[in-house]
Amino acid sequence: MNYTHFVDIVPNNHTDFAMLYFAAIRNMHKSEAAISKTNEDRLTGRQAGLLLHLQRKFTQMVAIWKSQQDKYKE
Repeated sequence: MNYTHFVDIVPNNHTDFAMLYFAAIRNMHKSEAAISKTNEDRLTGRQAGLLLHLQRKFTQMVAIWKSQQDKYKE
């Protein structure tokens, strides 16, 4: 899988952060379900840990975004 570096991402004014957050969470849940299905409805500790880490990063991104939004409102 190829990932675009943060610096190389062009700004996009056509998307809403909240919409993207919920889409990312939906995809994470689908990934969790697909992984569970291949492991007889169980996740290994490593898989669960990685998904939890990803969820925490999403939460951190939202917290930073909200704090930046508060700065612009003042």
